Amino acid sequence: MSVSLLHIEAGIRYFLTEGNEELSPGEKFVLILTARLLDEHQVISKQEICEVNQAKPATTYGFLKSLENKGYIRSNRSNQYYSRSFITFTDKGLNFKVRLIRFIKSGK
Repeated sequence: MSVSLLHIEAGIRYFLTEGNEELSPGEKFVLILTARLLDEHQVISKQEICEVNQAKPATTYGFLKSLENKGYIRSNRSNQYYSRSFITFTDKGLNFKVRLIRFIKSGK
């Protein structure tokens, strides 16, 4: 997939200024990272998000917990691997993702 500088600029502008003022930049980053990983793998755990994110795992876990408390993601504990929690988007999280994609594609 080819990404133009216009798309990158729009993404950064959205990330820093637009939509969901209740989210900190760190929460937005982890939410966007989660969206990308879910698109690529369909199923991801909190641990996998922490491994990919370049922040300390404790920081990433904190952002994930905050996003869960704010209603953007849901964490489901695995029956088979009890120590793992898998992440899914709530409707609120999917709405954020759709608005982000629409904003970036519009190039505003």
